[in-house]
Amino acid sequence: MKRYLSVLTLLIVAASSAWSVEQFVSNEAIVKFRPNTSLQLQAAAVAVNGTVTRVNNQINWATIRLNVANTRTTAITRLRQMSFVVTATKNGIYTSTDNPNDPLIGQQWQINRINCPQSWDFTHGNSNIVIAICDTGVQLDHPDLQSKILPNGYDFVNNDADPYDDNGHGTHVAGLAAATTNNATGGAGTGYDCKILPIKVLSGGGSGSWDGVAAGITWATDQGAHVINLSLGSTGAGQVVQDAVDYALANNVIVVAGAGNNGNTVKFYPAAYPGVLAVASSDPD
Repeated sequence: MKRYLSVLTLLIVAASSAWSVEQFVSNEAIVKFRPNTSLQLQAAAVAVNGTVTRVNNQINWATIRLNVANTRTTAITRLRQMSFVVTATKNGIYTSTDNPNDPLIGQQWQINRINCPQSWDFTHGNSNIVIAICDTGVQLDHPDLQSKILPNGYDFVNNDADPYDDNGHGTHVAGLAAATTNNATGGAGTGYDCKILPIKVLSGGGSGSWDGVAAGITWATDQGAHVINLSLGSTGAGQVVQDAVDYALANNVIVVAGAGNNGNTVKFYPAAYPGVLAVASSDPD
């Protein structure tokens, strides 16, 4: 644990973000079901004129896509009345935090700001430490990252095994965490001997649903991640994401999330969940 935490002192320089208001997916409901009742979900979805699109058995949550968006409130009310349902709610949306444009080490003021040179005398991380980047994906062929990227990533936006970044944010975050260093290419990674597990939970537009983020967190945990980075969020507190975070923490995974950097004391999630290491940004001054 001490080694992982020492690497965390190197890993994250949170990017500033625009103010994020709570948003929801218009045609979806998410349901927490009782253990061993997943088979009842299909009948429940039909009953509310919907279809089950995702089941997360690790934390007993499922997503129901409704055929008529404006029936969501009624559908949630009906679902809550079903005996196998613990709770049902709207499916919220997280957005990525904006990233600064500092690709070269000469522009990476944060390297000295967080005392990386002194910390590198102690550790660069190591190849046994896996950092899961739950974000817009990662550019898998990036020259400063490709040697670090593990093959068992996943795309929870398109539901396939290709977590390629179509936005750039996740690639930037992965570079901050563990870009290849001392190779005369691009910038320096802070925990640069670590491995990257790319997990796409945000679309090319930089947003993703609560259930998708939760699925990414539980997947990363089951794939053996030691650290999960979440440079995303909103002011909305989704129980499905908190359950996923709790699942990760119970499996000794360190969860790091951006605090929103909005210059106020409004809670920003998932950074505000208990047990999450919340990180706010600074500037060169």
